[in-house]
Amino acid sequence: MATGQKKIRVLFVEVTAQMGGVEVTTLQTASLLDHKQFDVTLVVPEEGDLTRLAQKRNIQIQIIMLPKFPSVSIQLGDKSIANPVAIVWDGILCIYAAIRLTAFLRKNKADLLCTKGLFAHMYGGLAAYLIRIPCVWHVQEIVDSKRYRGLFLLIFKYSALLFADKIIADADAVATQFDLPKLRLKTQVIYNGVDIHHYKPTNNSLNYRKKLCIPSHYFVIGCVARLMRGKGQHVIIEAFYLLAKKYPELFLILVGKGLFDHDEYEIRLRYLVQNLKLEGRVLFLGFIEDSAIAFNAFDIAVHNSLEPDSPLSVVEAMMSGCPLILSNVPGCREMVKEGDAILIPPYNPVLLAEMIELLYKDSDLRKRMSKTARNSAIQRFSLKHYISQIEKIFSDAIQSSH
Repeated sequence: MATGQKKIRVLFVEVTAQMGGVEVTTLQTASLLDHKQFDVTLVVPEEGDLTRLAQKRNIQIQIIMLPKFPSVSIQLGDKSIANPVAIVWDGILCIYAAIRLTAFLRKNKADLLCTKGLFAHMYGGLAAYLIRIPCVWHVQEIVDSKRYRGLFLLIFKYSALLFADKIIADADAVATQFDLPKLRLKTQVIYNGVDIHHYKPTNNSLNYRKKLCIPSHYFVIGCVARLMRGKGQHVIIEAFYLLAKKYPELFLILVGKGLFDHDEYEIRLRYLVQNLKLEGRVLFLGFIEDSAIAFNAFDIAVHNSLEPDSPLSVVEAMMSGCPLILSNVPGCREMVKEGDAILIPPYNPVLLAEMIELLYKDSDLRKRMSKTARNSAIQRFSLKHYISQIEKIFSDAIQSSH
């Protein structure tokens, strides 16, 4: 950046201040962008773990109070039923949120918006369009192509066509949603990155296990993911149950909390643990600030997404050298190469239990997978490379708008 050149003011627009993989990448990007070139502000609708952690990293925060967006479906057991009233209401709320954000932007000039989260793409994109500044959609979700006969995906695509100047997709499976010719030109795949020095194999897990009252000789199975049905934690618990009596030294840790503070699924999971008489063998940790500590305390990690997904925790597990069992679904499978993980179909607790038992019994296999996954992650998912690509996208979006 030339001396005296004005910094690019970037506003990250987040749909929540509750922490998950998307919000972790927001923190990473906002704190590691070249601050000689970019001036960063984080816009959120509430206070929460995200604002607390942003303050610790000296990231500027602006809270714009917005109403909660109701779910567009009603969950009845394993079935999801459309809620047409919520669909219409969410549309109205997006317009209202865009008006609120536009009013803020007229008083607080920005050069570029980067939106994070489905609703943030909508109202953030509309606000950027109204005041004529470029908007980068950082898309880390896959919209169900069958939901409401494809209506959601259609709205998503054409909103991107109108409001997104550039689209960052964190996996090829995410990018394929933007299959219109003009959208393909806007879209670039940038895989999530993690710090190769922070996420690494270590023997310093005993203190953390002791803190959690887990005996050092136990074999710990771990999952780091939001507690929501699509992440499949209930299938992991069912698989764990199939092994629990046979191997009393097995222990399961679930790290994460529900989306938007919804705890219905966590209540269901806790009831399942109680019903299967697994109390004392399954630990719910909620959100933890440093997932590297958790991965170092795991003997193996499981990520059992039931639907297309591109989780940051897969990259974190690989970089930590944590042997991984992973769902063979779009997004997840492209993140690993042969030997990096064991891929299995979702919705299969019996096969999952068999693969857990395989890794439990074969320490040599665990060592090989640890080394292979770590080397692969270093080559493909370094945080430095991730940040440099984001910076280029932001700069290109600014230049293209002039």
